[in-house]
Parts: sequence; C-alpha cells; structure tokens
Amino acid sequence: ASLGGIPVSTTHTITGAIVGVGATKRLSAVKWGVAGRIVWAWVLTIPLAATVRTETGSGAPIRERLEGRIPGILYGADKDPVAISVERADLRTALSTEHGENALLTLTAGDETVPVIVKDLQRHTVRRTVTHIDLQRVVAAQKITVDVPLYLVGTAKDVVAEGGMVERHLSYIKVKVRADSIPERIEADISGLSIGKSLQVKDLDLGDSIKVLTEGRKAVASADLTRAAVVAQNVTEGDDEAGDAEGADEASA
Repeated sequence: ASLGGIPVSTTHTITGAIVGVGATKRLSAVKWGVAGRIVWAWVLTIPLAATVRTETGSGAPIRERLEGRIPGILYGADKDPVAISVERADLRTALSTEHGENALLTLTAGDETVPVIVKDLQRHTVRRTVTHIDLQRVVAAQKITVDVPLYLVGTAKDVVAEGGMVERHLSYIKVKVRADSIPERIEADISGLSIGKSLQVKDLDLGDSIKVLTEGRKAVASADLTRAAVVAQNVTEGDDEAGDAEGADEASA
C-alpha cells in the first residue's frame, strides 16, 4: 500500500484522516522503531506564489521589505538562479504546517511552477524577522538532507522513582530522505532509561527509508540523579554508617 507515493507497510499505524489545513491537505502516519518513531504528515500541496524580480541594485531588496515582501533566490535542478520575492504573509502561512521550514512547497514564479524546499532563511539580528530566503528546486523522489525536530516521549519511571531527571541533549536529527517523505518529527522513547544510562542516536530504529546523518554515538537524552537526590542519598548513607558505628560500640562495651 502507499500514501502519496510513499510505501506504507504493516508496521505503520494510521493516526489521522485527510483534513483541510488552509490550502493544505495532510494524512498522518506513525512508524515505530525500537526506541523511536517517525511521525509523517504527508502534504499534498502547499502553494506559494512568487514574483520574479527584475530591479537590480542594493536598494531593491530594501524596497521589497518595506512593501511587505521578502527578497530571495530560486536555484537548483541545473537551471539558472532566478531572483524572486514572496509576500511575507504568504511565506508565514506556507511554513506554518506541521513540517515548518521543512515543508515541500509548490512555487509559482513567472512561467515556472516547481516543487521547492527552503534551503536558507536569513533573519534580522534583533527582530528575528525573515529578511531573505533561498529556495531550491527539487524532484519529489530526490534525496535531500534536512534537520528533523526531535521530541522526547514516554516517562522514565525508574528515573522518577529514584529522584532523578532526564536531560535532553539534541533538538534535531540530521537525515537524508526523499523530498516528498520528510518526517514532521522524530520521537525518542525514554521510558526505558535508568539512572546513569543514556539513549543514543544509534538506538533509534527509523527504518530503511531514512538515512540518519547525525553521529550515532551522540546522546539523545541521559538520566542522572538531581542534586537534591544526591544530597538525600549522602545523608541516608551517613545515617546508616553512624548507626553501624553505634552498634559496633555497644557490642564491644
């Protein structure tokens, strides 16, 4: 079976239905691995209109921004780069789906309509608003490199019982995947963690459709005692040692 051209095996559990998200439609599915799972939200179309820029000079991008547009560049697929601009509000809407900046967009610029991904967003150093965008032409089946958000799920009951805490070490996992199969997120199950142990990238079984590029020995999350738990443990051990000493003194008296 397949969804949007993406193979779906019996290990997948469909968790959603086709619903409207503005001009977008999606179908969500989940694939579980040993210690992690991939969550997809297949986007059938996210349209984005662009204007081909013909005005040159350093002042042109400034005027675009003052008019509520974001200057950018469209490149890739062995074609010449094209200077473009997009409405700020349209870009915000296009990147507001589950995929965020990893969304596969259908860009219309002049006579060209082509699938693209956001390759780079430049932001204002203070206001953090987008000031420039790089868009790359892609083919749906093309393998691309993206950073997929990483979420921790589950409860490490053994850690909680011992007064410990789980520390997160990674927020994203770098993967190579088909442009039309970019996961919404990757979830790492921490329920099996215990004090002094860690969950590493190599422990996440994400299947054959995704190639993980992040170093496998990097820790996703680790579990340790809190400072308060260490202090309490030391006090308890001190009391036990004092009790043993008193018992020994009484026995020798």
